[in-house]
Amino acid sequence: MVLLLAFAGAEADVRSLSAEFREAGVMETLLAQLLYFLRPVLFIETDISVAGLGGFALFNGLYFAPLLLLGLMVLGKSNALQLSRIEKLLLLYVGWGVLVALFFSPNASADGFIKLLAPLVSYLIFRRLISSKRLFVRALQTMLVGFAPPVFASAWLIRHRQGNVDVDFFSGVERFSGVYSQIHPMGHSMGLVLMLTVLLYAVASSPAGGRVGISRVFWLYLMLLWLGALYCMFHSHVRTVYLGLLIFFPIVCWSLGKRYLLLLVVAGGLMASTQTEMIRLVFMDVIDAVEGRDSIEKAGSGRLLIWGDKLTDFAETPLDRQLVGKGLGGHFVESDSHWGALQSNEVQFDSHNDYLHVLIDYGIIGLLLLILLYSAVWNQIGRLVGLERAVFRGFFLAVLVMNLVSNSYVSRFGLAQILFMVLIYLDQAPVYYRRYGLAQQRMRARSRKPMLSAGPIG
Repeated sequence: MVLLLAFAGAEADVRSLSAEFREAGVMETLLAQLLYFLRPVLFIETDISVAGLGGFALFNGLYFAPLLLLGLMVLGKSNALQLSRIEKLLLLYVGWGVLVALFFSPNASADGFIKLLAPLVSYLIFRRLISSKRLFVRALQTMLVGFAPPVFASAWLIRHRQGNVDVDFFSGVERFSGVYSQIHPMGHSMGLVLMLTVLLYAVASSPAGGRVGISRVFWLYLMLLWLGALYCMFHSHVRTVYLGLLIFFPIVCWSLGKRYLLLLVVAGGLMASTQTEMIRLVFMDVIDAVEGRDSIEKAGSGRLLIWGDKLTDFAETPLDRQLVGKGLGGHFVESDSHWGALQSNEVQFDSHNDYLHVLIDYGIIGLLLLILLYSAVWNQIGRLVGLERAVFRGFFLAVLVMNLVSNSYVSRFGLAQILFMVLIYLDQAPVYYRRYGLAQQRMRARSRKPMLSAGPIG
């Protein structure tokens, strides 16, 4: 029922796109829209296995077939070889990662190469195919429709206490992953739904490039999707997602006005007051460290201990390998200091920090290239204005912080791919702004033009 509502709303909005479809290429545009829909759907974990490949790896691998077909179609376009600054730096970063993977990664896998190449290939292709603001808005709508199956299926599983359920070792809090492979992909996906909905509104309502109408039916669907996403997110208890949203929404509300920020604070306070015990359980290690009952190193599941172990191990490697990294998968080194691992007799592998992940795998050079890439994205966001700039700035800043305290928008290639499928707008927006500015100048010039006098009679 919800999917029918989503498709009905999206179909009503797509009907006016026939001119853009013809200009960009009907087949290419429809295929691009299909891939935007499938990207969130492919987060669903299945038990299917073919030739030793699990369903997740299999279907995500097959996703690349139509994507590469789109790439061949793009080669015939006039702007195919015109690279933006973001694209050049993304190409340098991924190219460096590929070189390290080929020459310094004896255990590199095809899965690792796909994770590395997915954001680059997606950005290069979709930036050239989604060439108008209206097409971008419709692509975002299609992606949000694609979130419906995993969101509502996960909500149903959680409601009936099915699917994967993890019980926190210390607090006893139940954490659900729904149809996702783990709790973290589900939590981050739900956070994405909330942020992408706001981003959709900001872009569609911006006068630059023309406002893009969205049907009321689709907004009704988004309200239901938000409820489902919030329900799933608060049952995954992924704290880094909470942190990202605590950055995103205040920035957006501040740009809208102080009353919206006040409303957000009041709503957040009321919610927190009704969930005091759950908040204490979920953030138990952080609260204990702040109140002095435990050491600060153990806060955040012992992240400071993990990072210290990883950095110590990295510092002991030869200088040449510090520059180029340990290779693909090099960050998977044992860390005996992780406090949860010590208590549960497990070994901790994840770095819990995407920048540390890049430093260890691709070296100092790789980390510097990533910093340059993110700096270019930040500078391009600065060229936006109004609500668009605030929303994109809040979204990207939330991503940067979540990367700092978890393995998310670099390590999890589905999230990284969606990130760059959204960031393509940054290279298109200046064109809309220039056209809008020129149109405004013409209108002002016409309004200031003096009326011609008929002259004296006689």
